[in-house]
Amino acid sequence: MTFAKFRKNSLDTIMLILLAGLLVALHFFVFHRLEFADDKNYLNATYDRSTWSMLKSDYFDWSGRLVIDAAILSLIRYVFVWRVLNAALVLALGYTIGRLGLGKNNLNAAFAIGIATLFLIQDTVWAEAVAWVIGSYNYLWPLALGIISLLHFIYPKMRQLKLSSVILILCSFYAVNAEQVALIVVAFGTLWIIYLIYKKEATAWHYLHMAVIYLGAIFLFTTPGSHNRYITEARNWYPDHVSFGAFQKFMLGVGRLLEHAYNPSNIIMQILALLVIILICREKISAFSKSIIILASGLAVLPMLFKVMGGAGELNWLYFVDKVDISNFLHIEAYFRVGLLMFSLAMIAVGVCVVFIKNWNFESIQIPLVFIAAMMSTIIIGFSSTVYASGLRVLYVGDVGFALVVCALLGRLSSIPEYKPLFLFMKYGIYILAIIQMINYFSHINTDWPFG
Repeated sequence: MTFAKFRKNSLDTIMLILLAGLLVALHFFVFHRLEFADDKNYLNATYDRSTWSMLKSDYFDWSGRLVIDAAILSLIRYVFVWRVLNAALVLALGYTIGRLGLGKNNLNAAFAIGIATLFLIQDTVWAEAVAWVIGSYNYLWPLALGIISLLHFIYPKMRQLKLSSVILILCSFYAVNAEQVALIVVAFGTLWIIYLIYKKEATAWHYLHMAVIYLGAIFLFTTPGSHNRYITEARNWYPDHVSFGAFQKFMLGVGRLLEHAYNPSNIIMQILALLVIILICREKISAFSKSIIILASGLAVLPMLFKVMGGAGELNWLYFVDKVDISNFLHIEAYFRVGLLMFSLAMIAVGVCVVFIKNWNFESIQIPLVFIAAMMSTIIIGFSSTVYASGLRVLYVGDVGFALVVCALLGRLSSIPEYKPLFLFMKYGIYILAIIQMINYFSHINTDWPFG
């Protein structure tokens, strides 16, 4: 190995160690508050009621997430265990999206980039889905385990080992207890099992895996508690929601997606759009098509530029999307903003498709499908009566999907020799931004964060 190659690889290794070390330190010094909200309620309940009685109550009155609830009730008293497992799952998720996006040529770089992109997720989303103990059980854990479980279908080696098959099936067993993740795992699992059957590579383990996924998802959505919770939440948070049609609920979700995707603080979407603009320039499509994609994608990059120049607030008139429901369907300004941002997001999706889909084979459509799934995971929230009451944690699933797309776009950028310097600039820029974000979290030591 030449000195230059060693130095390049060692820099990625150093960044990986630094990012992983900061992540673990955050879990032991910042992410462990049990004095507030559901954390406190669950902790107190373990002293007053049996686990069985609480699960029975949830089944009939509140939720179908029984596996998640059982995990919470079993581990909530042991904060040290949560710290270790939560940090491990963030690392596992970072490794998985980095590996899927950038391949295996430089695993340390892929691992480090995967972790770094996760830390670029908006801090308020991260706080509720990762740093909040109960939030992590319901969002980080099922999503990480759900994505990892799909490796059983993607990688041939995973299909051949019985132990890995059992572990990945158990990952799905937990993952399908969260509604957004269940829908994603069902969708991608179904596509992959069909593909493996077509290629005559499906095994009995794959059929068992899909049975666990389907049965778990059916159980989640059909429990009495899921129905009763919808009625209760609608009465408490959004009484008109039950009277809305499918289109109105869809538009509620679209509004939630657009407001988040074009938020000046959403660095992930800004980097994603910037990478699309860079890569689309070399694609063999018409100049007119390139111009449309670049200009429309530029709407997502503008907040980054204005923020650097100190004028992000000047764009609020464009990016602030009100509740997109029946109350403002008649406002021309609402139509304009929503329509423009929907077009911009659609063109980013088209750009992702152009970059990755070459021969219309099954593998080439995976990243575009991830981008679509990331959008739909937020839009589907419009069908819940807690569309505006659930907080920002419901956006985490989509943000991780966008982070995976960013990793894949960086992987494509690194494969183009003339873009190598630009890839290195983007890579180290992402490292620096992630470190800044992680250090910023340390400012919350001895505070009520993520609740204060």
